[in-house]
Amino acid sequence: MRRGAPQAQELVGPGPPGRGSRGAPPPLGPVVPVLVFPPDLVFRADQRSGPRQLLTLYNPTGTALRFRV
Repeated sequence: MRRGAPQAQELVGPGPPGRGSRGAPPPLGPVVPVLVFPPDLVFRADQRSGPRQLLTLYNPTGTALRFRV
């Protein structure tokens, strides 16, 4: 397997290699591709009652998913 290729238990996404997407721990089950829109979310700690943002997950495989934001 070439260097930098996803491992069986690795979450694929931006972030440092081997740590998963944005430093998240690797998943416990198999890696399932999903499409996320928008690709970036902005969280403003100083404006909790401000504008909200919609996150949409597209699951092309039909496999049951669990996620946390």
